[in-house]
Amino acid sequence: MNDKNTPARLDSPIAGVAPTLRLASGFVLLASLAGAIVGGGFGIFAAGMSVAVIVAIPLLRVATVGVHWWLVGDKRFAMTAAALLAVVGSGAIIAAL
Repeated sequence: MNDKNTPARLDSPIAGVAPTLRLASGFVLLASLAGAIVGGGFGIFAAGMSVAVIVAIPLLRVATVGVHWWLVGDKRFAMTAAALLAVVGSGAIIAAL
């Protein structure tokens, strides 16, 4: 194992992930409350946005970790993340048909 692939560097926290997850959680809470309290078109839109963010955040996290692994030099894990995103994407395309 070369010097740049030390376990400390591979397991280092990725800058910006934790604040983004907190921000997304707050948005989902507010949007779902708005969807439950406010009726009509805006309530439906807010509820739909909360569901969309709940679905998108894990996929964005896998993409972020995959890019991190690629930059650190662990190509196998990066390719695994890309394969997982490809499976989810192809499933979404098949579901849309």
